Amino acid sequence: MQTTGYFDHAATTFPSAKALERYRAVALEYWANPSTKYPEGQKSHAYLEAMRASIAKSLKVRPNHIIFTGGATEANDIVFQSLLLRLSPGEVIISGIEHSSIIQQQRALEQAGWKVIMLRAPGGFVNPEDLRKALTPKTRLVSIMSLNNAIGTLQEIPALVRIVREFEKTTGRAIHFHTDATQQLGKLPIDLLSWDVDSASFGAHKFHGPKGVGFLYNTSEGIENLSKGGGQEGGLRGGTENLAGIASMEAALVEALANRKRVTEHVTRLNDLFRETLESHATILTPKEHSSPYIITVSTALPAEVMVRMLIERGFSVSAGSACSSNARAKGVRILEMMEVAPEHRGGAIRISFSDSNTEEETVSLARAINTIAKESP
Repeated sequence: MQTTGYFDHAATTFPSAKALERYRAVALEYWANPSTKYPEGQKSHAYLEAMRASIAKSLKVRPNHIIFTGGATEANDIVFQSLLLRLSPGEVIISGIEHSSIIQQQRALEQAGWKVIMLRAPGGFVNPEDLRKALTPKTRLVSIMSLNNAIGTLQEIPALVRIVREFEKTTGRAIHFHTDATQQLGKLPIDLLSWDVDSASFGAHKFHGPKGVGFLYNTSEGIENLSKGGGQEGGLRGGTENLAGIASMEAALVEALANRKRVTEHVTRLNDLFRETLESHATILTPKEHSSPYIITVSTALPAEVMVRMLIERGFSVSAGSACSSNARAKGVRILEMMEVAPEHRGGAIRISFSDSNTEEETVSLARAINTIAKESP
């Protein structure tokens, strides 16, 4: 598949050949509704559960903790909107650099009487002590994404979860810890059991699977979806399952995990090469340590949308912010403000994100194009 000049894999990846082949095969053979009782439906149901078991095995978790959804955004929605069904509102803690699908939950929660506490993330990292201080007996949910989609920083999720678990002992009341880990799956190691999170969200199109399908890892019996539908997926996600999409996602995940070490080594070389080629007219905002090699964000004196347009004219696809927002640049600036990035670097920030389809040659060409454009800017 032709992807020359495409450096926005954090927004979406192209579907792999294996994922596409699986989609077509399953759509043709397992076409019946998995919820029906006749043989064709039961055949589809058995295959659906086989896919659930395979994904659970890949993540070393129990199959009944995997809930298929329409993507990571819907998985996040299920967790957060479950709070709206509770009779007594409490408090929610989120980081200020969450994906927009979580940040935008704040309005609905506050209208329902919940208090939303937003933690700053200096340099792209949540300070464990800030989390400790924010916890109160009214805290019901903590949500901190494992790998930031805009800047690429990696949080120490196990350490943050331990703080929450220690606080639980003082109150005797459970606190749900959720993490949006969709940028991490298939690229960097994930160990949900050792992390001790209650839930995590994932989307297939981030690891060369199809769009419109993902899953929620959930161990909590207290999560209840606002949308009941037909009771599928343990009542957490109603509607006929997208079996072909789920199977395609499973194929993509197995492939991504099998190739993860090789691809990560390749992407790390590209990241290093990009950093080495970039000149002083561009400021690198993604720290070298404790960050994903798949994402690097840089800033120049030019407004981000101008740099993006000029790079597009030269054949490069990059992002000025999260593609999941209708106002991506504004959301990107908000994240950088919560990271305490200097004001002069916020408006010119662009995100470059790699995959194994990118080459060293085009990576150098992209860095040089940024150098040239930044030098020529007034």
